[in-house]
Amino acid sequence: MANFRQGFFAAFRDAERAPDVVPPEQAYRRPKMFAGGAKVSPAKAAELRRRLDEFLAWLDENFSEEPDGIRANLLVAYYSEPGED
Repeated sequence: MANFRQGFFAAFRDAERAPDVVPPEQAYRRPKMFAGGAKVSPAKAAELRRRLDEFLAWLDENFSEEPDGIRANLLVAYYSEPGED
């Protein structure tokens, strides 16, 4: 994962990964991104963080090299803004 940004945009521009080219059963080949920010209640922020922690624990157990696998790259982050909490 030497350069996440470069790799993501190369995959995003790749015509062979376009939504109308990749069959639904191979959706894992298409890049996906979510970026968002919202003012949420402390309870919802805690739930978001809990769910992220669960996902990261799953990754820790399952995201490893496989001899016949495909290269998958992830960048996952969570933060609250200083002075907003």
